Amino acid sequence: MTSRKYAIIMFTDIDGYMALLDSDREAASNVLHLNRKLHNRLIGKHHGKKIKEIEDGILASFDLPSDAIRCAVEIQRESKKADVSLRIGIHEGNMIFEGIDVLGDGVRVASRLQEISDRGCITISGRIYQQLKNKKGFSADFKGERLIENIKEPVKIYKVKCYEKGKKDIEIETNATPKKHILPYVVIMLLLVILILTFLWSLLKLPTQNSYHERPVENTYPIYILT
Repeated sequence: MTSRKYAIIMFTDIDGYMALLDSDREAASNVLHLNRKLHNRLIGKHHGKKIKEIEDGILASFDLPSDAIRCAVEIQRESKKADVSLRIGIHEGNMIFEGIDVLGDGVRVASRLQEISDRGCITISGRIYQQLKNKKGFSADFKGERLIENIKEPVKIYKVKCYEKGKKDIEIETNATPKKHILPYVVIMLLLVILILTFLWSLLKLPTQNSYHERPVENTYPIYILT
């Protein structure tokens, strides 16, 4: 039986998993278990649904692009803390379910975006970008267009967030906490400057007092009244 669903599609994959599997199967198993646990918790938290696991990759769907992005950002945050490197791709389109298989152009594009994503980053298609570009706290860099096999038109690619090697923290550009307004601080500083200048001006206008040039006191003589 075949069914179809239009959704926001997220595909994640562990960077370097196959190499780790070849060198240390126990470590690879631990990473896979940790990654599965992290996804199960965060996908549900952001109103998504885990569709399928494909080796070390995870396919999930969401109804809203904002939920998918928030989920992806938090997954990258948590995976970095756990020392797990992920690549994430997000697109929208039809998901075609045929038994245990999940097909469709949307799935194919999301998977390809994940493959070309930088380590620790989130790569989205132009369709997703158009729906989020005016959202507060969202920012993404255009990285060009890419032809994808069996997709007629080139796909516009945007990089949502990434951290560079050597940086301590991931730079979160999506769902970021708004910067504090600096206007109140500027006003306070201006008031302080005005008060200081007013005080100095008042000191300059005080009459000069010179104790060495005081008017001499006239000599006085006692007056005696005779009775």
